[in-house]
Amino acid sequence: MNKRKFFKIVNHYNKYFEQEAQDMLEFSVDVDESMPIDVIVYKPTQKYPFWKLATVGASDYKMPKHKSAIARRNEYVMFLDKYIDISPESKEYDWYYRFLMLTAYSAKDLGEYISYSHTIELTNSQENWPISLLLMPEAIQDSRILRCKLGLFDKCAIFQVMPITKEEWEKGFDFLEEKFYGENSEPNSFLARKIEKWV
Repeated sequence: MNKRKFFKIVNHYNKYFEQEAQDMLEFSVDVDESMPIDVIVYKPTQKYPFWKLATVGASDYKMPKHKSAIARRNEYVMFLDKYIDISPESKEYDWYYRFLMLTAYSAKDLGEYISYSHTIELTNSQENWPISLLLMPEAIQDSRILRCKLGLFDKCAIFQVMPITKEEWEKGFDFLEEKFYGENSEPNSFLARKIEKWV
């Protein structure tokens, strides 16, 4: 990803998370040389008192055309409880990081268009990952976070990544949308949960 697009995406996150660059933590870059992806970690704030993990680089992949496309490029965010240990040495953080990265590479790996409400079966040779569900990042008050302008005729969509169980997946998207962002949803239900296996 060139520097211009990189900083357009970072500035987009800064604007809608309402945090400046010094409120970010410097974290690792995925080593896939064909499409490196950074994960930026934003600290909890008074307005948004949870961790915000955000990818920069997934939008280098331009997805196939789709008649109802919000955009043909995506970036991804994940929201975590403020009490989770977010450090490079944390095994708990590592699980969320890898789940987010597998989701971020899924459009390229599958060669498919993926968007809001899509569920993605993540593949890994040694682990049984839960399903990844893409949501609108409704925890952020300004809905304009959804679209990031990259150029005159180019933009990317910002989707929230949520791990879900097989039981949840089988109940369908209407159930899932209500569970995470419905009027009667549990407090902080929009925060990602660690699911050991897709069972």
